[in-house]
Amino acid sequence: MVFKYKSIYTEIIAWVGFLAFQFILFFSLEPFIVDSKINPIYLVYLLTNSLLILFFYLHHYLFLPKYFFTKKHTIYFFFVFIYLFGMIILLSSNKSFNPFFKLNFRNPILAFNLAVVIRFAIIYLFSFLLATNEHKKKLEKIKLNLELHSLKIQINPHFLFNTLNNIYSLVITKSDLAAESITRLSAIMRYMIKDTNQDFVLIENEISYIKAYIELEKLRLTNLVTLTVLVTGNFSNKKIAPMLFLPFIENVFKHGVSNSDPSNIIIKIDVEGNDLIFEVFNTKVQTIPKLESGFGIENIQLRLNLLYPEKHLLIINNDKQKYQIILKLKLND
Repeated sequence: MVFKYKSIYTEIIAWVGFLAFQFILFFSLEPFIVDSKINPIYLVYLLTNSLLILFFYLHHYLFLPKYFFTKKHTIYFFFVFIYLFGMIILLSSNKSFNPFFKLNFRNPILAFNLAVVIRFAIIYLFSFLLATNEHKKKLEKIKLNLELHSLKIQINPHFLFNTLNNIYSLVITKSDLAAESITRLSAIMRYMIKDTNQDFVLIENEISYIKAYIELEKLRLTNLVTLTVLVTGNFSNKKIAPMLFLPFIENVFKHGVSNSDPSNIIIKIDVEGNDLIFEVFNTKVQTIPKLESGFGIENIQLRLNLLYPEKHLLIINNDKQKYQIILKLKLND
């Protein structure tokens, strides 16, 4: 809601600046009162700008989304040209509206119409670029939501397969960990299906989900793996985009675990004020190739660009011995 109000205020300030600039320009060239009446130049100024502002919003919220973006280009250009033609006819209907007669132009009507077309073109281009940029971001967000949905559905089948096998082994051996592991897996699935439908979730819920995921992965770890998980800072009532860290955490368990080689895995999350630092590290070991997640680095970067524009820094250190990810976020208010 705050963002919406900021957007409205920005638009109002922009239009006031647009109108004020022209008014000051006119005022320096023409008197406001002529023969005890308002100068017709100011009337055409008011009428022209009212029509241009009306066109901006019709074009931005009606013509483009209803016709241009739905590939109905003929209807779209018909409405644009009809509006421009009607605007020219209306403004040319009164000679007193045309300042070029006073300036003794050879063809004042043509000059006036050309001036109208140029101003119309400026508003048209501004509205078009603004709307197409918003439309592109909207499509990217839809695409990312579909990919997130896909990620929730297919959260690496090997993880579920391994986890169920591990739980089965615990049940066979009548281990006390069996019931606890089933509860954790149930909590993960519930979180993925229900809670992540929101754009942002509480960090404490995301961390609980991550911890449950790590505990299930630990079922298959041997003594050769040194696992360190550190969560520090005050994250009470703070929110984050859901499942943002999962692909990175999945990756360290996929490529940092071996049954024959020692390895080291580090997962850190630290929150200080509105600053969050997430870090994962693993030493590389010889592992059997596994199915890669479809939600790659490129998609995560795109998601970060949309959800945290100019509020994130993703650092990737990748060499033969180790793999490290550092993600710094400025949390939204």
